[in-house]
Amino acid sequence: MAIVAFGLQCELLRQLVLSVTSNIQLQAMLMNDPSPYQSSEMTPQSHLRPTGGGEAIGEGQIALAWFLFVVVATIGGAVAGAIGGMVIGAVLGGAGQSMQTIQVASAFAGFFAGLPVSWLTFRWQVRRLLAKASALSVQQL
Repeated sequence: MAIVAFGLQCELLRQLVLSVTSNIQLQAMLMNDPSPYQSSEMTPQSHLRPTGGGEAIGEGQIALAWFLFVVVATIGGAVAGAIGGMVIGAVLGGAGQSMQTIQVASAFAGFFAGLPVSWLTFRWQVRRLLAKASALSVQQL
């Protein structure tokens, strides 16, 4: 009985391996076919050189964008956080809550009030860099 069960398991395993192998071969064939969405009108990579012989966006521009992001996000986030924390502190203080509760709630409110400032500053810097990169790539064509 055990020999029959072992033989059945071996046969099932062999069939499984054969079906997986045929699926892998089919996938390999499909991956080698050209995509119907691929255009032959694309510009060759050899024609896409940055102007001026350098990189499209240099390290200096990236460092400047990071510096502006840090400064604006830090100062703007601190101001927004202070205003948010002050409002929550005033409301909870007026409600007679303990100082520990006011401190914790104000800290959370300040943190979450500063997040949109950070996000908007990040978007501003990324869009600025992408605009420069796209302007350079249009000049190349």
